[in-house]
Amino acid sequence: MGFRFRKTLKIAPGIRLNLGKKGISTSIGPRGTKITLGKGGVRTTVGLPGSGLSYTSYHRYNDSVSIPYTPVCPYCGHHMRKAWTNCPKCNYNLLSAPSDNPNPADTGTLEEPSSAAGCGCILIIVLVIALAIYIV
Repeated sequence: MGFRFRKTLKIAPGIRLNLGKKGISTSIGPRGTKITLGKGGVRTTVGLPGSGLSYTSYHRYNDSVSIPYTPVCPYCGHHMRKAWTNCPKCNYNLLSAPSDNPNPADTGTLEEPSSAAGCGCILIIVLVIALAIYIV
């Protein structure tokens, strides 16, 4: 069994900052109803306080770039469990067409910015708006 870490900080009434081992999220809403914005998506929870009954839905952020899954690296034979742009073992560019003489040193590709980078900006904007509403 692995170690777990979780800490919740109350920023304002109805706004909480959740710190965990894998990242940070923000929960907004009163008791019984909340929206949680995290690095992977948005979780909406509605429940009856004190009853233990609740309903949760989760929506992932859309990835703008779809990476095709390659089960085995054609250069080094590394078996992969998920989609990669470059092989994690030899750094071979998996998005290029296979050639007769692949050279892993020539894999200088530009990386697309991840959708998780925009998530931080959204969280800050939501926090500022929520704080302005509660202060006024």
